[in-house]
Amino acid sequence: MAMELEANISRFIGEIEAAAGSAISSITLYGSAATGDHVPGRSDLNFLLVAERVDLALLDRLQSMMATWAKRGIAAPLIVDRDFLERSTDSYPLEILGMVASKRVLRGADPLEGLHPKASDVRVQVEREAKSKELLLRRGYLESRGKDRALRSYLAATAPALEAILRGILFVEGGDWNKNGADLIRAGEGRLRLDLSALREIREIRAARRKPDRTAAIALYGKALDLFAVLADRADRENDGEDA
Repeated sequence: MAMELEANISRFIGEIEAAAGSAISSITLYGSAATGDHVPGRSDLNFLLVAERVDLALLDRLQSMMATWAKRGIAAPLIVDRDFLERSTDSYPLEILGMVASKRVLRGADPLEGLHPKASDVRVQVEREAKSKELLLRRGYLESRGKDRALRSYLAATAPALEAILRGILFVEGGDWNKNGADLIRAGEGRLRLDLSALREIREIRAARRKPDRTAAIALYGKALDLFAVLADRADRENDGEDA
């Protein structure tokens, strides 16, 4: 399976170079495929492309590849210029931290080198994300109509957000944020003294290693809602410290 993944990545690089040539200055793989957490059939391949200029002409050249990319589990790549990244550390700090923690530069220079989000900006996004995801999870519970398959699907979808939020709080509190998966959870438990067992269970569901029945899924759903609330409160308390 790892060989198939690497072949898919190499094919993507070739397709970008054939379609865009020197217009793309760097290609970076980020996310689960770069950290060893990729789940075939469930996880997307995520790429960051940096161009000297992003215009419709460039987008048109890549648009024709979307059908084949989708079939191979490749998400629509993020296409930016360097200036966009430098101006986004305040508006997308969690996304930037996540890419920094999970990057694998495939071609060109590292586009994330030297980017340093401010802790205050990270804290704001952490609180917003935690509260918004908690609301979405509540809505998902209603929409599931109590069906175990739907409950598991909503739970599995929360894993990336929970990890991003956890990473952000660790960053704000000076912890070891530059980790992924089980290592990130251990860092959170050690530094933040939080019970992250719910996140461990959710990761097992997302990786298709666990399939709880309705009763177990409902219990885990409650733990997930509580965890989002705890993380939002943690970020909010950090804000109180900033205002003091």
